[in-house]
Amino acid sequence: MMNTLYFPLQLDSIKLIEGGIYISPLETGKLQAVKILKLDDFGAHISLYQNQYSEFPSHIDENTLRFGKYGEDDEIFSIGHLPLSYAALASYTLLFVQASTINEHELEGYKIWSEAEGGYF
Repeated sequence: MMNTLYFPLQLDSIKLIEGGIYISPLETGKLQAVKILKLDDFGAHISLYQNQYSEFPSHIDENTLRFGKYGEDDEIFSIGHLPLSYAALASYTLLFVQASTINEHELEGYKIWSEAEGGYF
């Protein structure tokens, strides 16, 4: 199982952990909250949150993480379960913020995907 992403041009590596909360830069210059729900041999299952930050947060209160509604103006893309291959995940610049726990309700989309034998983006 791959647990580290390498960014050759940046000479950095990012340790991936289940339950890890990361931020990823957006084209707007803001930072978006991302959580890794599951890691497997083929990819990572993540949540993309609506939350945006102007500066790197030293801590994120998990109770404030939220998803937007599809089609709302001025909202960024958010989703509860997004299965990404490791190659696709490498296109995100993930910066580790903190470890957290994963609640059972956060895995609902993953369970549906698993039962349907879904694929990866």
